[in-house]
Amino acid sequence: MKKKLFILVLLCFVSLFVICSCGGEQNPPPDKDTGGGTQVEEKLTVTFNSNGGSAVSPVEITKGEKVPKPQDPVLYGHTFLGWFVDGSMIWDFESSTPLKSFTLIGKWEKTKYNINCIGAECSIKTFTPFDEVTLPDGFLKNHDFLGWFVDEDFTTPFTKIEKDTLNDVTVYAKTLYQPFDYELNENGTYTLVGLRDTEREELTIPATYNGIAVTHIGEKAFFNQQNLKKMIISEGVSVIGNDAFKRCYSLNSIELPSTITEIGEDAFYKCEKLSRIFIPIACVKIGSDAFFDCDEDLLKIYCEAEEKPVGFDARWNFSFCEVEWSCSPEEYKNK
Repeated sequence: MKKKLFILVLLCFVSLFVICSCGGEQNPPPDKDTGGGTQVEEKLTVTFNSNGGSAVSPVEITKGEKVPKPQDPVLYGHTFLGWFVDGSMIWDFESSTPLKSFTLIGKWEKTKYNINCIGAECSIKTFTPFDEVTLPDGFLKNHDFLGWFVDEDFTTPFTKIEKDTLNDVTVYAKTLYQPFDYELNENGTYTLVGLRDTEREELTIPATYNGIAVTHIGEKAFFNQQNLKKMIISEGVSVIGNDAFKRCYSLNSIELPSTITEIGEDAFYKCEKLSRIFIPIACVKIGSDAFFDCDEDLLKIYCEAEEKPVGFDARWNFSFCEVEWSCSPEEYKNK
């Protein structure tokens, strides 16, 4: 009995050894994702909504891959800003990898072209192909604006930028130096009302502006102009308004035309450096304190009239500056 038991144990041991040492084929472990079959790569589809632009074909990619960047679409009159996802975030083709199929949407803005204004400032700087643009007047300090031109020789006036213009536009401003401001009078003449170029020390008031006579220097036209030293008033100007040169402390020379008929109140008030002035015989009215607070030891007034006209206010020379009557223009020039 013991012998049979020993033989049975030995057979079991031999069988176990054979099974463990045998190198037969084995099936691979089942694939968890495919239920035991070969793993399949997941495919995604990326579509492109060009939002009105030229069509862009969809692409198929493997999950985890980058989306290949397509050629930018085109849309007339617009600049392409890029492909966006979720309405606001631009898609990063260099690093982003989608996890599911999705759609990218193109964004646009109207293409802007530049308006290059030479010679003057313009308030409109850009335009789009959908705009028809008439430029407003340009601005250059101390100048009158005479118009925009398409050439720097000012031979061809510029009218407007037409719609469907697809390039930058350059225009040239024609200007004229103009140190003064004017207002048109009811009778069709001009009154000089102000000074633009406050840096100039010597100025001449012209007889005309835009071909129309300048007849008046307005009230306070040069009030408190500290840099003004010499002023020449052209023939044709007849009236110097109240306070016209008041507090022009540096004014030391002024030439009045023979056409002056009236000088207003305080016209040369506190012109402390004014040393001489000639009043033509045509001047029949001078307001009170016209030369008040001028330097009585410096200023001498030469009058062509033989005696004080009735229209001269009693206080016209309240600073009691020296006055010489019956002085001709020729005599005055030789003084």
